[in-house]
Amino acid sequence: MPEIRMPKLSDTMEEGTILDWLKPDGSQVRRGDLLAEISSDKASFEIGAERDGRLHIMAPKGSAHAIGAVIGQLLADGELPLETQAPPQGASPQPVPATPTETAAPSSQPTASAGPADQRRRVSPLAKKLAGEMGVDLESVTGSGPGGLVVREDVESAAAAPHATISVVPPSKMEQAIAKRMVTAKATVPHFYVGVEVDMAAALQALAHLRKAPSSLVTLTVTHLLIKACASAVAVHPRMNRSWQTSGLHNNPSINIGLAVALEDGLVAPVLHDADGMTLPEIVAETARMVHNAQAGTLRERDLQGASLTISNLGMFEVDDFTAIINVPEAAILAVGAVKERAVIKHGAAVASPTMRLNLSCDHRVIYGADAARFMQTLRSQLEQPETWT
Repeated sequence: MPEIRMPKLSDTMEEGTILDWLKPDGSQVRRGDLLAEISSDKASFEIGAERDGRLHIMAPKGSAHAIGAVIGQLLADGELPLETQAPPQGASPQPVPATPTETAAPSSQPTASAGPADQRRRVSPLAKKLAGEMGVDLESVTGSGPGGLVVREDVESAAAAPHATISVVPPSKMEQAIAKRMVTAKATVPHFYVGVEVDMAAALQALAHLRKAPSSLVTLTVTHLLIKACASAVAVHPRMNRSWQTSGLHNNPSINIGLAVALEDGLVAPVLHDADGMTLPEIVAETARMVHNAQAGTLRERDLQGASLTISNLGMFEVDDFTAIINVPEAAILAVGAVKERAVIKHGAAVASPTMRLNLSCDHRVIYGADAARFMQTLRSQLEQPETWT
């Protein structure tokens, strides 16, 4: 009898939560039918039946299980199910959040959503809007709605309280995963850093020109140019396309660029595969899809794996420059600052010109100083001479 096991979505996933069973227990299913929706620390996804059979559910909705744990079976005619139930990992199963019944006004910001293990962050749109207007810290508010949902009355009560109460809340699964990965990366990967300042005058002119036509480039940004330029630079310097793993140095078969996407409750880095062969319109479309799926929590396994390096751009927050922690097992991450008018020397005279500061964090086991310097030299040349590749 084929067993249904908790799948592995990403390199960092250690356990998954069953958000819902899409077929009832005992139902007849066919190969390829969707059976369950699973949530990891970064995304949610669906698993399908590998053969025809009768579904026997062994793990309840809302329970969390380690990778590889048996959560169900597909029984042939006459087969009897195993009696052993899949034990949940850690705490007892928590229920899937109920659908909020409160009617709320539309909000320009997405409602903070959470999995079964993180009920504290479930807030109705109206409650979120009122909290901003009243200066109420939602972290200190206990929800009284379905499944711990924070509703309007909770915010109004907190605003009327004479003293705010500081509460300590457990981190979400995503926050736990990020914390664990960052500690591991910083403690075990020998980081070094290389920085350059890029004259962006020509790149901004090219950007303005490309936005005019075709219509597929109306939303073109500096980030899209960076993805294209980084992919081209990695192609010139193949050492940048390697990673350190226990079995040795791995050469990636394709050039894939990760893009750090900030979420309300954490961070993910979806990957644009074969980015060196993509046109700018394709990069714009694929980036939009990735960001949308990241915010919706619907990224798939392939979307999160195989990056050659990751781009982390904080320029939209007016950050001048910063250094980033490598997203293992990748060997480098590029930190991008804001494009700002700065004094530069041109033809022997100081003039104001838009520049952007880039800092590359490297794994010294894979990349050496000269490798990083040559890569950054190529990347700067690409950005300062966009007419050669846009």
